[in-house]
Amino acid sequence: MTPICGKASALALSGPTPGLSDQPALDELLGNLYEHVLNGVCCSKIVFEGQEPVDRLYLYTNPAYRTQTGMSDVSGRLASEVHRGNEVEEHELLVKLSRIAQTGESEVFEYFERSTGQWYSMSVYSPVPAHVVKVFDNITKRKRLEEERENYKQILEKRVEEQVQDLRESEERYRGLFESLPVGIVVQVPSGEIIDANKAACEILRLSMDQFCGMAGIDESWKPVHEDGSPFPGEEHPALRVLATGEPQLGVIMGLGDADERTWISINCHPLFQKGASRPY
Repeated sequence: MTPICGKASALALSGPTPGLSDQPALDELLGNLYEHVLNGVCCSKIVFEGQEPVDRLYLYTNPAYRTQTGMSDVSGRLASEVHRGNEVEEHELLVKLSRIAQTGESEVFEYFERSTGQWYSMSVYSPVPAHVVKVFDNITKRKRLEEERENYKQILEKRVEEQVQDLRESEERYRGLFESLPVGIVVQVPSGEIIDANKAACEILRLSMDQFCGMAGIDESWKPVHEDGSPFPGEEHPALRVLATGEPQLGVIMGLGDADERTWISINCHPLFQKGASRPY
C-alpha cells in the first residue's frame, strides 16, 4: 500500500522543476522515504460519527514502527481491533489525534503506553483532512534513566534531610550543654572577634550577650592584669596566641577590674581545626 503520507510528501516536494531529468527517480525516492527512516511512522484515518471520533484506521506503518512497537503490519485494520482490551488508553490517544486531524495544527508530545510500559516521543501532523501521520521514537530507555536519576535525587535529598536533622539535634544537644556548663565559654574566630558566649561567661565578665558578640578579645576598660599585677596587653591574650600558633594555652591567670574589686579568672584556650587544616578556624 502506498502511504498517503508518502504521496503527500511527494506532492509537496516534487513540483515541476525545470532541467530536472530524473524526476521519476525522485518521485520513487520520496514515495519510499518512510520505508528507510529510523523513526517509526504510522499513517491513520480518523473515523468520525458526526464530529465525534470513534475509531481510527491504520493505513500504513513503516518497518521502524513495527520494530519499535513490536507489532506486525497493521495496515487496513481498525485501532479498536488492534488494541482490544486497552480501550481507555486508545481513546485518550484518539482524542488527541482527532484534534490534530480537525485543526490541521501539528503537535509534538511524549506519550506513555500503559499496556506495554513504553514511552514514545511523537511528532504528529495532518497531511490531508481526517488523516494523521505519527513520526516517533521509542524513548523508554531515556525515560527510565530519568526516572532512576529522579529516584536517586530523592534518595539523596532524603539523606541530606536526615543528616540536617541529625545535625540540628546534635546542635541542640551541644547548645544545651554549652549553656548549662558552670564555666564560662567564649568562641572566637581568627580575627579575634567573639561570635558566641554562654550564660556563665556573661555572668563572670558582667556583660550581656549583645555586648559580647562582635568584641575582639579583651576590652581595655576591663583593666586586665597579670597575676603579679602588671598590665596584660590585648595581644598577649591566650586566645589570640592559640589562633596564631595552633597551640593550646592552659591555666593563664588574668585579673579584671580595679584592685579593690578585681575578678580573677583562669583561662584555658583550645584551638579548633577543620579536617585536614593546619591552622585553627
